[in-house]
Order: sequence, then structure tokens, then C-alpha cells
Amino acid sequence: MLAKHAADATNRPEKGTQVMPNPSGKAFVVYSRRRSDEVQHLVEALHEHGIPTWQDINDLQAEPAEPAIRAQLHGDDSACAILWLTPEVAGSSFIRDIEALEAFRCQRDHPDDFFVVPVAAGRLDYDAAQRLFDGSPVPVDLRAWNIQRVAGDPIDAGEAAHVARRVLTQRLGTLHRRLRPDVPLTVGLHTFPTGERLPADLLLEWVHAFDRGRFADPAVWKDRLLPALEAISATVARTAPGRGIAAQGGASLSSATAFGRAFASTTGTELRWRQVFPDGAPQQLWSPGDRAEPVEDFRIQLEDADHDSRDLAVLVSIVQSVDAPFDAQRHMLPPYRGIIRAATPTHLTSPGQAVAVTEAIRDAIVEARRRYGIVTAVHLFMVGPAGLAVLLGRRLTALGTIHLYEFDQATATYVPSATLS
Repeated sequence: MLAKHAADATNRPEKGTQVMPNPSGKAFVVYSRRRSDEVQHLVEALHEHGIPTWQDINDLQAEPAEPAIRAQLHGDDSACAILWLTPEVAGSSFIRDIEALEAFRCQRDHPDDFFVVPVAAGRLDYDAAQRLFDGSPVPVDLRAWNIQRVAGDPIDAGEAAHVARRVLTQRLGTLHRRLRPDVPLTVGLHTFPTGERLPADLLLEWVHAFDRGRFADPAVWKDRLLPALEAISATVARTAPGRGIAAQGGASLSSATAFGRAFASTTGTELRWRQVFPDGAPQQLWSPGDRAEPVEDFRIQLEDADHDSRDLAVLVSIVQSVDAPFDAQRHMLPPYRGIIRAATPTHLTSPGQAVAVTEAIRDAIVEARRRYGIVTAVHLFMVGPAGLAVLLGRRLTALGTIHLYEFDQATATYVPSATLS
């Protein structure tokens, strides 16, 4: 199985029957419920950076809290703990003497597999963060730690992302040490609320940012989702050099394209996508390194359009056509110097066919840039499999700004989504 849980592919020694932490598991979030709104920013940032979470308001069942929390922290689905230290923690013996205590005990017992990230928030300085635990059995002195401190009270999405990236770095470092050298990092990318969630080393759970699984505000793309992808790609290259990515998921086409672009060939990270077929055919791994194969009835053509424009439209139609809705909406869209129409009425049935279509589209864009002299932006309108979007995104480099669109069936129009600079 592609999305193999890291615990099944590590070099960790067995320790009898003792339950071991899982480097691919969840981040346990310790916080005061008085800070729930603020911590929601943190949880969303963690999800955007591929870090699944355990949070009491979402995951604690109708059961005794103390044994459930101990079981989660010391269980085989726990990777780390994040301590959100604010003044309210001083008044909670449950946080100090149970949640924080058990988190540090888990790190003490499994220093190579479990880590704790304390964060001084709520305008606490480092000494004040340690004083929260005066008289507590917590076995550490935080004044000796390089703990993170946030300035905002409450924090904004930017500071939440900064904390998430610190957790991401430690998570990937642990995974890289523990995974066998020949095992890729598994990634799940999800924008739809339904669909199977396979275990993954990084689980990009983006449902909260999307309407109907397809539509995220362009500002959310610009300020949060695209920077998260860039951070993930850069951290993989820096922290896990030479290790490939094996990805899968239920994602919008814009998300799949942006994901592929984040792991462009220039990053040096090998990328594969597990393509699922609607007719139940066997799943396939699609990789840009596969040999191109011919696609039946595939056609691609470049049409001249508005001589005063420097933009290019690229229409990709796999099985279904984007031509009719695009043409009906032309008066609402920017003028285009040229229009590339790439289409086949048949499904892509192999990785090689996806590579062939990807390369044909890139070659057509390069030819348009040669023909017209100056093309500053490409507008991509697409219907097709997510795997093709990933491969195409990986190849959309050095071609100017790329504007992505999603088709809204309710209005029969294309709406702007992400802009890849």
C-alpha cells in the first residue's frame, strides 16, 4: 500500500510489548479551553502543514478524561505534544499535573520517537512560562529549553503558521531518522470532507479552508495554503534530503496542481501520485519519470486571439470538455493572446499517458511563448484526473505566473482559485 504507516517502515527497535510512539501519528494539543478560539488558528495551521492533531474538544469521547488522555499520549498514534502555555494554565492542575506531565514523561521514555514543543503565548515571557509549573511534578525546567514565544495575544494565522513549521521540522527530522532509506515520505492531500483517509507521514487536511471541496478564497491560497506547501517542500529538501514523496488523496484540481508545483523538478524531490479510477480499476502510481505513451484521439492546438494581450489560456479536457463553459464565459474573462486546447475523449489509463499529455501541454506553452514573444501569465482551465494535475503542476515552472480556476457547477462558470508566481 502506498500510504503505508511510518510505524511499519521504520528502523525502530522493538521494546518488548511496550507501546511505542508513532512518528506519523498525531500532535496532542495541550491548552486552556479559554483559549479555544486562538488554538483553532494553531490547529488549522498544523493541518495545513500536514500535521494531524488530537484535541479534546474534537477527539475526546464521552468517557473519563484522565485515562483517555494518558492512553492517547502513550499510545501508538501519538507523535508529539504541543504545550500552549498561557496565563490560564496556572489555574488548571489538570493541564499541569496530567496533560503536561504525561507529555514530558512520554518524551523522557521515548526521546528518539516523541517530542514536546512548549510555546509561550498570552504575553508570557520565558520565566513566566516556567513559573506556571511551580509546585507541579513536571520533571523539566523550561528555562533551560529553547522554547518558542509568540507575540500576538491572541495570535494571528501568520504566527500560528510559524509554530506549525517548527513542529513540521521536528516531525520530518524524526521521520527521516526512523524511516528506512528506501521508503518515501507518504503524503495525504484532502480538500473534500468525504473519502478515505489512508495513514500518511504528512496529512494535509485542508477541508476547513474549502467550500464544497473545490473553492478556497484566493486570499487564503495566497496567505496560507501556498506558503504551507512551500514550507513543506523546503523542509523536506532540508530535513529529509534524497527522500521521495508518495502522495494520494481527494483533492481539488487546483490543490493537486499547486501540490505538484511545490515539488517541481527543480526541488530535487522525487514525486509520485497514487491515481484512483472512478470505475474501480486498479490504482496506479503516476510519476513524471515514467516513459511517455501515446494517447488515443489526443489533440492539442494553439489558436491566435487578442494581439494586445500577453496572457495565455490553456484548456485541458480529459473525457469531458471545458470548451463550452469557457467559450460561454469568455466575455467575463481576461483577453488572451492565444488559446491552447488539449483534449481527449478517453480516460488516461497509464502513467505514461499522463506524462505524454503533460509534456505536450508544456511544449505547447513553450511554443506559444516563442511565437508571441512575451507571455506574462498562463490561465489554466482543466477537467481531468488529479494525478494529471499533479504532474502538470510539477512542470509549470519558468513559464510566468500561473492562474488556476475551478469549475462551479452551480453557476456553470470558472472561478479563480490559486495564483502560482
